[in-house]
Amino acid sequence: MVKSTIYPGPTTPIQGPVWADEIMARMKTDHRFANKMKKDVCWADLAVMSALSEPLRWSGAATQFGRVYLSSGTTGKSKRIHFSSRDWQELVLYRAHCLAALGVTRKSRAVVIVPFSPWFSGDNLGDALTNLGASVFCAGAYRPHLSSTLSIVHGLKADTLITLPSTAVALLQILEEGRRMGVLPQTSSLRRVILVGEPASFDLRTTLETALGVTTHMLFAASEAVIGHEDPVQPGRYLWNPHWVHLEVRRDDGVIDAVGEGELLVSRRWSEATPIVRYPLGDRVMLRPASKDQPGYFSYICRQGRACQLPTGVTVDFPMLERFLEMLRPSTKTLSVWAHHLEGGRTRLTLTLDRLPSGQSPDSLVEIFAALSLDVADVVASGFVSLRVLLDPTLGAAGGKAIQVRETGAW
Repeated sequence: MVKSTIYPGPTTPIQGPVWADEIMARMKTDHRFANKMKKDVCWADLAVMSALSEPLRWSGAATQFGRVYLSSGTTGKSKRIHFSSRDWQELVLYRAHCLAALGVTRKSRAVVIVPFSPWFSGDNLGDALTNLGASVFCAGAYRPHLSSTLSIVHGLKADTLITLPSTAVALLQILEEGRRMGVLPQTSSLRRVILVGEPASFDLRTTLETALGVTTHMLFAASEAVIGHEDPVQPGRYLWNPHWVHLEVRRDDGVIDAVGEGELLVSRRWSEATPIVRYPLGDRVMLRPASKDQPGYFSYICRQGRACQLPTGVTVDFPMLERFLEMLRPSTKTLSVWAHHLEGGRTRLTLTLDRLPSGQSPDSLVEIFAALSLDVADVVASGFVSLRVLLDPTLGAAGGKAIQVRETGAW
């Protein structure tokens, strides 16, 4: 069953990707969409949808059901993502296309330090590098093994490292200690570090470039889809190939548009086993249209969704936020939550309200919020989280959701 919601149409006409007819034709023959697709619909009529957990049983060698991975769960409950053989082949080709744009070639020696099955990234990166003809060494991101992995990087004279920003922080600590003790060389064979899976701070990228003598790049992907890669000439801009993916944004008022700021929606051309059509990834971006002089690009702003992570693995979940807002009604109608992760493993958590309840102060509301969860109260008391409440009477004036959650950060 598809969980979806129809939102108002865009302010500018959305024609959809050039391959929209392919997606529409597949959905019309898919039993999971039979009722929704009985009528003739155009691209603009399609709903924002969640990933389907039920795979389609395709016939034919090119579209047989092939693989299952789990999504990370950062935007909600972890989901199963199914890939047909064709889905996987196209994803590998697109990831290879992105890696090539960042300078990876068949002569490259690449080390991949990310999670592998049941997670998506490691397997897909390994296959994409093999597709390019590069030499590949794949290692998991298990912290106790990172020291040995870093020695292997030097032993193989690898020129490309692909890893998570959080893992890169741990590698830098191991590298600094190893160099101080004389067990790791002062110079590195690495020429590039490609970061995946998480946002990376400017400070982290600068530290990596200084310590290793490399250039740093970013890949943008999720378990459900490979989105694109950072512009190697203009860092901070992300490029995508419309042959494989189509991007849109859902604004705060629910309107879907082809340009502007909002939650990123992705449609994947080859998504037979698990259709990925107008799928929200939980990322807030600024989407820029293509022009005569340059291709379309987007800039990453922050995470947005229904929950946020705090240090030591504590989660501020949506039911907790609903309980808090319910306690403040009817005076308070809108709650904005912003979790900003600081260097050193600390987080600044800001709760902004459109109106304070009678008799309450920001300090008293801090105590009330923390008391809703022993785990949250513990990380606040320990100093890992600084919690504050602010007032913004304009919050929610333009409509939109009663509870908004955004997350920015640095590792």
